[in-house]
Order: sequence, then structure tokens, then C-alpha cells
Amino acid sequence: MRNLTCLLVLTLTLAGCGFGGRAKKDDPAATLAAVQDAHAAYVTAINANQLDRWLASLSDDIVYFVPNRPAVVGKTAVGEWVGRYLQEVTTRWTKPVADFSVSGEWAFGRYTYTASDSIIIRDPETEGGGTANDSGWGFVVYHHDADGVWRVARDGWGSDRPAR
Repeated sequence: MRNLTCLLVLTLTLAGCGFGGRAKKDDPAATLAAVQDAHAAYVTAINANQLDRWLASLSDDIVYFVPNRPAVVGKTAVGEWVGRYLQEVTTRWTKPVADFSVSGEWAFGRYTYTASDSIIIRDPETEGGGTANDSGWGFVVYHHDADGVWRVARDGWGSDRPAR
């Protein structure tokens, strides 16, 4: 009887501590809001035109699916690509997400975009420049990293312009 009483006390104690029971479910609305905030921060980082801010919004295993080129894989390679891009232009993007689906540590979003890239002219003797505008579609994947931050793990996009 004493063993049964000890077992019952231990079971109730552990149940009260949350051991052996189901894990508390995350609040889906709060999770979705956190992913939406991460997306807003990502677009803000792009529009800051600063490499370090842009890279901080990306996971270490980031993959970019850039139109008309092979996938850009890993933070180092994406950083090199973004660095070259920012040396050539000052950019302004909108990327409103039509919908997010969240599954555990992953979130998936479908978006449309507009982009406006103003050519940077570094030589005062050179005329020209101008702005290139584009619009299209995209698909972005976020991962909830070990440090608790949602970061972009995959981003791919395509232009609405006809292929050349």
C-alpha cells in the first residue's frame, strides 16, 4: 500500500510539473503574428540596403532561387550575391504575403512583389543611371531557429515579365 501511495504522489507531482503529459500547444495566433513580424523585418532589412541587416534576417542554410540562375546556397554565397547587388543598385521592395501556413518550426508564404532598383553611378563623369522596375511572384519559407528567432530559410521569386 505504501508503494502505491508513493507511486500516486509521484504521478500527481509529475503531472503537475507537466512531465509525462502533452506539451503545451503554442498559441497559433501569436506564432502567425511572429512570422508576419519576421517577414516585415526581412523586407525592412532589404530596403535598408545594408548587407549586415539583410543577412541577419536569413538562416545559415538560406537558399535563394533567383530568376535565370542556379540556386544560391548558404549564407556565404547569398551574402556575396547580395553584396554585388547592393554595390550596383539602391533597391526598394514590397513583398506582401497573400497567406502564411505554419507547421511546427516552419512557415510558408506566397507573395507578390514589386521592386525598384536605382542604378548607383560611382563615377561623376559618367552619365546614365536610371531605375529598373519589376513585379512578380514569390514563395518564402521561414524557420524558427534555435535562438527563438524566425528567419528566412528559402526565398524564390519570378518576374511577371515575359521571358526573353
